[in-house]
Order: sequence, then structure tokens, then C-alpha cells
Amino acid sequence: MPGPIDYSKLMEYKPTDTFCKVDDTSFLIRYTSCAWSKNRVRWIKKAIRAFKKSKCENLILDIRGNKGGSDGTSDAFIELLYNHDGYDDGEVVRNTTPINIDILREVMRHNKRWQKNLDACERSKEEYPTLFEPFLIHYDKISTSPLKAAIIIDNLTASCAEELILILKRVSDRVIIFGKDSTLGCLDYTNFVPFPLPKSNYQFKIPLTHTLGLPETGIDATGIVPDVMIDCEYPTSLTDNVDAWVLWVASWLKEH
Repeated sequence: MPGPIDYSKLMEYKPTDTFCKVDDTSFLIRYTSCAWSKNRVRWIKKAIRAFKKSKCENLILDIRGNKGGSDGTSDAFIELLYNHDGYDDGEVVRNTTPINIDILREVMRHNKRWQKNLDACERSKEEYPTLFEPFLIHYDKISTSPLKAAIIIDNLTASCAEELILILKRVSDRVIIFGKDSTLGCLDYTNFVPFPLPKSNYQFKIPLTHTLGLPETGIDATGIVPDVMIDCEYPTSLTDNVDAWVLWVASWLKEH
């Protein structure tokens, strides 16, 4: 399987969080990380408020270079684009050694839901006990705006950013994926932790969990393929700018 594309050889590649009006009908939110923090959640809500205030009918959510972070960080985008109920796959943990659960317990020590589920996994005799059951995503209200939502991806879009795409496709009729490359394909196996080899101390990472939908819902072999292939060259610069791809997508949304 080929490795990730080195976009820095193609352009000035420094995707930066930003939001702004692109034209009369489209608004851009460039969202470069799902890493959880209170400031990040506040920034997302601020960006969504700016979109609503703009009165633009279409939203362009640009997640190029977004390598993931934490589940739940992107919930405000899911709520904004929600049309109907859909399921999250859930996940299982490999339970062959107590160290796996001990690591997850320490990482999520402040999360009561994780601790409760890890307690159940620890008591289980199964090799892959269920850490989180599949669950229904439901909101009581459906937002009428945006009319259409374009998600721009690239080969460095990965992990929780890919999870965001899958959930949006399951709960929204307004979402269209744009790009020239598939996403990285780094979602089926999750919660990677480093382990040093005893003699060389060389660090490698192993996953402690995997999604419950495997193999049917697996994406790691192919990544997520765009619904619409962007028919223009790579931009010369991707920072906090409105680049050529965003303009191409805005034009496509206006024409279709």
C-alpha cells in the first residue's frame, strides 16, 4: 500500500484553521484538527455562528490535512448537517493482556463512561470484548441551512476526520465529498500506543481497539474516495487562504 502523499513538494502546504465567506452562496470553514480542547470546541461553534450569520446557502468544510484527534470534537458539525438518524459502528478492545485495558484506563482516567466500559471489558473472558456498542445518532431538530455541504479531503485526512466523514454520510443527505485523492485510510484500527522493543528501544505503535463493523465497513485498504473529483490542478498554496480548490468547489455547488 503506498504511503501518504508529500503535498509539501507540490505546494506551500500549511493548512490553517479559518472561516470566511467565499462568494454570495458559499461559506468556507477550514478545520485542520479534531484534537479535543475547550478552545477548539469554542472555535467550531464560533465558525458555525459566522456561517449562519453570513446567510450563505452552501457550506464548504475543508478538512485537508486533518489527521484526527478525539471522537466528539466534531459533534457540532454533525448536528448542523443532520437530516436523519444513523448508526455509529462502536468498537471492541483486544483483551489478551491486562496492559491494553490499563493503558486505556490511564489515558481516559477522567472519563466516567470509558472507565465503566473498561470495567466490563476487564471482567470479560472474550478476546475482543465490546468497548462501545453501536449507537443511534439522533437530534431532535433538523437545521434547514446549509442546503448543500461540500467536504474537501486529501490523502492526509485521517482517523477521526475520516470518522466524521462516515458519520456525516450516514446522517445527512446534503453532504458531497470533493478531492483528487482518497483519504489516508487510518480508521479501522484505533487507539495506537507506542511500545519500545526491549533491546533496541525502537518505538513502534500497536492499536488497542478496532471498529465493530469490520470487515464490512473497513476503509483502511482504500481510504474514502471522493464523490466528485476536483477537475483542476493542486493549488500553489494551502494555508488560511481561499485557494483554487475552494473556488472550484464553490462554483460546482452553484451550478449543481
